[in-house]
Amino acid sequence: DQSIPCTRDDLFTACESGSSVRAQFTGTILQVYNYVEGETFNIGYLIYEQGYTDADHIVQVSCNLSEGEAVFAEGDTVTVWGTTEYNEAYTSTDGTDVNAPTLEAWSVEAYQP
Repeated sequence: DQSIPCTRDDLFTACESGSSVRAQFTGTILQVYNYVEGETFNIGYLIYEQGYTDADHIVQVSCNLSEGEAVFAEGDTVTVWGTTEYNEAYTSTDGTDVNAPTLEAWSVEAYQP
């Protein structure tokens, strides 16, 4: 695999410049959301960068799941492999402004230190 270990800031910069980077990112899930697009089940995660728990260190992850593939829960620590896509700016439910880079993941696995 030619993925590059990246920080949230590395991912943000890549998305901002329009670069497509094959990235590896580890962190703890703070929110899980899912939706169906036609025949495809898609899962989304908001993930804090490992070692952080603030809005400046959130990465958004989108992943298409195969039937029977594991869905992780809030609080799980995972490693994501994916491609940088874009930066998403929004206001969280508690009123915090968030500007998160987005990864389109091809793999999300339980973190193995």
